Amino acid sequence: MFEKYGEIMTIDEVCEVLLVGRGRVYQLLRNKEIPSFRIGEVWKIPKKGIEEYIISQSGIGKKQKNDK
Repeated sequence: MFEKYGEIMTIDEVCEVLLVGRGRVYQLLRNKEIPSFRIGEVWKIPKKGIEEYIISQSGIGKKQKNDK
């Protein structure tokens, strides 16, 4: 889905993908809506978590389940 990014993304990369500001990304991380971890003060976000968040928010998974 996001081939140009590594498996672990930064805050700035997540902002770029989701087209939101840093404050919104921090809010998503604090509320555990997107899986993440910290090394010191640096947030690390698995790309897979971003993909799952986008799918869950878009309702794509629900449409596929209902189609079966």
